[in-house]
Amino acid sequence: MATCESWAYEIVDHLYDQGKLSAESLMQHLEDTVAIGSCIPDTAKPELKRVFQLAANNDGLLTEDALLNLLRTKTAIRLSPELVEANKIVFSALSYLGNLPLGSKTDSGLDGITFVQFSRALVWILPAICGHILMEDNFSRARTEADDRRLLFQSLASRYPEPLYEAPIARKVALRNAFDYHHHIGSDLCATNYDDDGDEIFHDLLHILYTSQDQDKTPHIAPAPMDAFRPLAKKISTKHNLPVLRTLGIPADRFVALLRLLLAMQFEAPTAQEEPVDLSHFTPPAVSLCAAFTAADTHNIVTHPSFDHGLHQLAPYLLDSLRQFLSLTFLGRPYALLIPRPSQLPGIQNPDRILTLPLAAQLATFLCWNLDYVSLSRHARFTPDVPPESASGLMKAFTPPEDSEPPSVVLFKGRSTVDSEQVVFGLFTPHPGKDGQAIFDVSEPNRVGDHGCALFQLAPVHGVFRGTPGKPGWNMLDERTIVFGEVGAGVCMTISLPCPSSEEAAKEEGNEGKSLGRITARQVMVSGEEEDLDETRGWDREDGWFDEAKAKKEREKEGWTYEGDAGRGNWIAEVEMESVEVWSMGE
Repeated sequence: MATCESWAYEIVDHLYDQGKLSAESLMQHLEDTVAIGSCIPDTAKPELKRVFQLAANNDGLLTEDALLNLLRTKTAIRLSPELVEANKIVFSALSYLGNLPLGSKTDSGLDGITFVQFSRALVWILPAICGHILMEDNFSRARTEADDRRLLFQSLASRYPEPLYEAPIARKVALRNAFDYHHHIGSDLCATNYDDDGDEIFHDLLHILYTSQDQDKTPHIAPAPMDAFRPLAKKISTKHNLPVLRTLGIPADRFVALLRLLLAMQFEAPTAQEEPVDLSHFTPPAVSLCAAFTAADTHNIVTHPSFDHGLHQLAPYLLDSLRQFLSLTFLGRPYALLIPRPSQLPGIQNPDRILTLPLAAQLATFLCWNLDYVSLSRHARFTPDVPPESASGLMKAFTPPEDSEPPSVVLFKGRSTVDSEQVVFGLFTPHPGKDGQAIFDVSEPNRVGDHGCALFQLAPVHGVFRGTPGKPGWNMLDERTIVFGEVGAGVCMTISLPCPSSEEAAKEEGNEGKSLGRITARQVMVSGEEEDLDETRGWDREDGWFDEAKAKKEREKEGWTYEGDAGRGNWIAEVEMESVEVWSMGE
């Protein structure tokens, strides 16, 4: 435990005796900060008040039913048990955030959410628009994007009686996330928020105590350093039975229920002339995403490390749809990029289509900035009845001349040879005429979610495997075989088309048209280092700066063309290929 001189503790004791550091005082400070300060832009405050008053009941509370009505009105999602369940989860999350740092799942939002609570919740959940409630200075620490992800996790999670993972893992994740800061300015304020006194939840309380100590003084002349509040933070934490982050988890079925809604809201709402959205159509991609967010050893529970990894590496835009709904509805302004609705895509699984609206929504969770989904059109389709003539014919379908090369998405669909489960792999190439010879570098390497060439998986597990610039994106071994990546290094996918002799044999046996070939995808991590690879690559401990260019060099040194997902370990998938689609922007 960090210690201070006796005078600092005396100041804290004096403030506490005056009632300035009581639970009520803490919540009042947060209320005043939101109401009087610039957390919510002044231009948005009248709209927030107007919309809330229209939606609230006679007691001035936003109820679960009122939020459900707003969801139906603003998103054009058909009323269903799936929507009711998802709304309940969102309402509970907002209630929890409105009562931070002392609220819990059992004592918040039973009757409804007050305007003050809802305003606080918006500030926590919309940091890009509203800004942070907590002050960041030399005496505290900088809030990071990882803090935003963690608060969302806390708001969605349930409390378990025992920790779900070991303390060393929690400490390592906290150390990494404390420096998840993508701006050079202010990076010197980054500091870890996990130590022997407590984890990130404890340090949030400590941070709030520090910034609340004297509302007549600014933090840079605060009379007591933050470490002097540690004994008091421990007392408050015990009194209010605050959880330890390791005891929090999201049940998989609950997460799938939320994911359906998040995916359904990825695109702009349909017009009055279009069919309402049916959440049940989004169940398959929701299940695939949940599988990526669930660690194998946590028994269908999404833990904080797996949630954080999933949002940071696999689906960075997943929660933007919820933020977009809240910002447009209550503040009258967009939160992030508005993605027009690709109405030409079928809303349900279609035997003639791999890419449906639900799968496009899944793509948008990591390919948000890279594709224009409205102008996305299918340029080629191959099936056992209409196969490519050769490997070069398949490659030609997604590698146009360099002078006319819009980004392309190639989808490979089939059935597992083990259990016949549907499997979908894919390739995203922003420069299809160049990425084959050498993967082109992305324009903004430190923008999360901005992808260069990458392999991905949409079913049965969501996965994203980033390409290393300079490495060849794919090679044609012979006229029947294309290899994406390198066997034995990261992720590699091999497409094997049937040879003419096997096709003739299939005709003779009456099996013509059943298989387009074979997909063999595998991930090979460095032996004994699976959990460490993704934790430290690209981080500079001297200045707390994450450098994507440095991460790329380290991936290249390891020999990877497509980066593996450390959370999944080694795996292999053998798939009987049923169809291939090539999608690109433009006619």
